[in-house]
This record gives sequence, C-alpha cells and structure tokens, in this order.
Amino acid sequence: MLGDAFEAHGFEAVSTHIQSGNVLFESGTSRDSLETEIEGMLERRVGVPLVVVVRSHHQLRSVIDNAPAGFGEKPKTRQQVNDCSRRARRSE
Repeated sequence: MLGDAFEAHGFEAVSTHIQSGNVLFESGTSRDSLETEIEGMLERRVGVPLVVVVRSHHQLRSVIDNAPAGFGEKPKTRQQVNDCSRRARRSE
C-alpha cells in the first residue's frame, strides 16, 4: 500500500522495507518540499496527519559508514537505527 501510494504520486524507483514505514525512492525535489508534499499525499490517502522525515542517500550512507564496529554482523540478532530528528518529535 505505501509503495503503491508513492508510485501513484509519481515517485520513481520506489521500494519499501518490510512493514517499517520506510520508503526508498528517487526524486529531484528538495528535502523540505518532499516532506510537505508526502505528508499531504499520505494524509489525503489515509485520512490521518503524519510527520514525514526525508533523508538523502548521502545521509543514509553516512549512517552506515559511521556505524559502530560489529554493527549488523551477528546473525540472528536484531539491530536498528532510530532517527530522533527534531521534526519527528513535533508536538500536537
């Protein structure tokens, strides 16, 4: 459903990761514009206001490149990265 919404909105190379709410896609639009655009698109589609945080390929690559030694190397263990951006903590 989430990937379909992004594709229907015209984003390219859309892929999702399990049921995490994370979407990878390509766009030439600025991050700030994308956040506003995607929030509006999703609110119209699901009827609930959401906070969207967009990260660039460069930003995600930096997270991976700067991960602590051994992060993600143990089989059958679960590790995650959380984004605690100011925007995501917006109060109602």
